[in-house]
Amino acid sequence: MSTATLNSCTCALDAHDAAMPTVHEAIAAIRPEQQVQLAYDGSLEGALACMFVAFSRPGCVTEIAEGAFLQMRLGSSVVAVPTDVDAAQRVFRTICRSLGPAIWQAVVAACASDDPDRANVLYRFLVHALTRSRTAPCRTCPRKDGCASRCSSIPSNRLAHDWGNPHVEPLLSLQRRVDNEVHRMRGFIRFEHLEDGLWFA
Repeated sequence: MSTATLNSCTCALDAHDAAMPTVHEAIAAIRPEQQVQLAYDGSLEGALACMFVAFSRPGCVTEIAEGAFLQMRLGSSVVAVPTDVDAAQRVFRTICRSLGPAIWQAVVAACASDDPDRANVLYRFLVHALTRSRTAPCRTCPRKDGCASRCSSIPSNRLAHDWGNPHVEPLLSLQRRVDNEVHRMRGFIRFEHLEDGLWFA
């Protein structure tokens, strides 16, 4: 590949990055009364960035989907949300602090699923779980110097087993499906192909 071709590719990538809005520009583009659909790149960080945008504009987001699976709807605008690591980190810290590490593992597993509706499942779960989680601010807690920055009254254990709740069950189902796939893959990769054509575990 010539130097001129490489330079033109670099300029095209720079122009694409410059045209991509930031998370805060995406939030500013959503009016309070507007109904929007959020599109992201399908990654865990992209999904968490969408959660950040959705919680910044409560009541405006009607759907969150990977760009390839997004179906445009009448009366809704589409906002492309870039993958923002800082926004994703803020959502990650909120989940771990308010809901605990077990729920975070369920979130990671659900985002690794191939279900096109996984971001909507995650959003509905987080709205339910964070509304239900009533933790006191750490700055006013008398135990803030001796704890692990997570209130012991967080209902994460109940949420992780609440299969009867319509907001929780879809997330737990996605986690179970991914965990089953991981288990099957581990069972497969333990086999070794021998020289005589046999597989041995």
